Amino acid sequence: MKFVEDWKDWPRWWSTYFELAAASFFSYLAAAPDAVIRIWLSLPEDIRAAIDPEYIQWAGIALIASGSFCKIVEQQKLKRAAK
Repeated sequence: MKFVEDWKDWPRWWSTYFELAAASFFSYLAAAPDAVIRIWLSLPEDIRAAIDPEYIQWAGIALIASGSFCKIVEQQKLKRAAK
């Protein structure tokens, strides 16, 4: 196994942030499903009406997809720092 050339920069990659957010999201759902329901019920009615509950499961998937996409996007700050 060979690491990518700039592997030491992984804490600054956008993809790392999205993937950690997704891991946190799914871990929280698994660890405290009742808390998620309480949070949902604590939201004002107009906000709950605007969000379809079925879309909430897609939030974590969107975070993972965003992280994967960010791996192919050039990050200008990292590029300038490398020079």
